[in-house]
Amino acid sequence: MALQAATLQQLSGGRLLLGLGVQARGYVEGWHGQRYHRPVAAMRDFVSILRAAFQGGLVSYQGEVFSVRNFHLDMELPQPPKIYLAANGPRMVELAGELADGMVGWFQSLEYVRNVTIPALRRGVERSGRSMDDFVATVGFPAVVTRDDSGLELARGQVVMYASALGSSPAYLESARAAGFGTEAEAIGERVRAGDLRGALAEVSDDMAASLLMAGSAERVRDRIERYRAAGLSGVHLLPSPPGGFYPLYEDHFPVESLAQLPEFDPSALVKSFEDAIELLSG
Repeated sequence: MALQAATLQQLSGGRLLLGLGVQARGYVEGWHGQRYHRPVAAMRDFVSILRAAFQGGLVSYQGEVFSVRNFHLDMELPQPPKIYLAANGPRMVELAGELADGMVGWFQSLEYVRNVTIPALRRGVERSGRSMDDFVATVGFPAVVTRDDSGLELARGQVVMYASALGSSPAYLESARAAGFGTEAEAIGERVRAGDLRGALAEVSDDMAASLLMAGSAERVRDRIERYRAAGLSGVHLLPSPPGGFYPLYEDHFPVESLAQLPEFDPSALVKSFEDAIELLSG
C-alpha cells in the first residue's frame, strides 16, 4: 500500500487522498476468504506504519495485528499523502480523529452525527493535539434527486438495503435508531430475513427515507446538506442511486429465494439519476 500510494502521490504532484477502510465482515470473510480480526487495532497499526513509511528512513513497528521491520520506502515524495478513514462505529470514528486527516462515513442520520460521530471525532482529534478545524469530516448517502419530492418514494429501497445490513455495519441500525426509526428498521430486518422484500419496502415511510437518505427535491437535499454542516461536518457526499432499485450488499444479505422480488437493474435509469443530481443541485 505504501508503494502504491507513494507512486500515485508522485504522479499526481502531491494530490492523493488515500482512503482506507476495513470493510465489513461479510465482504472480508465471504468474498476474500480472510479473517476479520480486530478491525480497529488493525487499522491503527496500518495507518501508523504508512505514516512512518511516508516520512522516509527505516521503519520498524510492532503492532497488535500488523508489524514490520526495517522497511524503507525508497521514493521521494512532494509531501506525505493525506489519509482518510472510512468510519461509522464510534471506535473507528475516534481513531480517524486521532490518526487520520479526514473521515468518510456512510448512511448516518443527523442525530447519529450529532450524538455519536462528532463527539467521537472530537475525542480523537483532541488526543492528537489538533483541533476540529484541522480535520475533514464527511458522510455519504444514497441519493435520488428529483424535480419534486418523488425521489423519496424512488429511494426507499436504499433504506431496506442499509437498515437490514447487519453483516455490513451495525452502525447502520444504530443510525436509524438515533433518528427515531429503530422499530421500523428492526421490522425491515425481520422481513428481509424472512424473504419478504416487498414487505420490507412497505415498512419504509417517506419520513424514514427523508431522515436517512438524500432524496427528494433539490431544495430538500440542499437543506439536508446544510443541516449536516451545521451539526459539525465539513461536507456531504452524494451517491446517485437507481430510482426504485435496491440490491443485496453482500452474499446472503437477502435470502436467495427472495431475489426474484428485486426490481430489474436499469443502467439508463442509474445514468439519469447521476445526470439529474448534477443538473438539479448545480442549478
